[in-house]
Amino acid sequence: MKPNFIGIGVQKCATSWLYRILEDHPQAYVSQPKEINFFSKYYECGYQWYESKFKNRENVKAMGEFSPSYFCNYSIPEKIYAYDPNIKLIITLRDPIRRAFSQHIHNIRIGHVKGPDFSFETGLKNNPTYIDQSRYGIHLDRWFNVFPRNQFLILFQENIIANEAESARSLYNFLNINQDHTSGFLHQKSNVGYIARSKAIDKIMMRTANVLRKVGFENAVKYLRNIPPISTINIANRASGFDIVPSLQPNTKERLENDLANDLNLLQNLLKMDNFPWETWDSLKRR
Repeated sequence: MKPNFIGIGVQKCATSWLYRILEDHPQAYVSQPKEINFFSKYYECGYQWYESKFKNRENVKAMGEFSPSYFCNYSIPEKIYAYDPNIKLIITLRDPIRRAFSQHIHNIRIGHVKGPDFSFETGLKNNPTYIDQSRYGIHLDRWFNVFPRNQFLILFQENIIANEAESARSLYNFLNINQDHTSGFLHQKSNVGYIARSKAIDKIMMRTANVLRKVGFENAVKYLRNIPPISTINIANRASGFDIVPSLQPNTKERLENDLANDLNLLQNLLKMDNFPWETWDSLKRR
């Protein structure tokens, strides 16, 4: 079955929430797992392999996947266009500095950043993609050079948090599916930034869930993670990443704002917007 939409990113910008509110929509089908990463990691496997990840479902009008690795990859717009020039593309954005900070927390969680220094400043030195992935303007410009603007839905995480129902309707309307559906995941948070107190326990939980998903037991994963004692263990093992990672230093924030200023101006021109719901944008406009 051939998908008719792709969520292309951005990482740490609510793509998991979008995936979840489509997962239980009767007219939508999303891949399992969420991130196939075909165009970024498995392109050599071919279209047949890719389309095997999507299954026929009665009454389904929207079928697709969410792979945040696509947005910043320079070769992918042309690859997707060659696959289907009419495909719909979904992008979610958030405050670019907050997004980078959240990526840092995620990298600590999965073990890409080792302690004892968990500061964001150290993370920046270690990983240049923190800021590269937050240069929305330069990346979106490449996508707009390949696909027409009307094939994109662009949402902001801050607006999703402010009004989940309206954001869900925008998504459903874009995909031409029933806007009156109320997802069971509508008011839930997804993929919240946390750091495991015990990485061993966290790895066991994640590996078990991945194995179950690979053999087609996604619903079992949802059920098991919400029942004691598994839910109790998960909650006890999770510490907020914002409690463990030191706050952003003021001089770092100012430097990043200056670094991103031109890109945000480009984004403003591309989207023809007067402002963005971001602290970083407000700070730059006050200068």
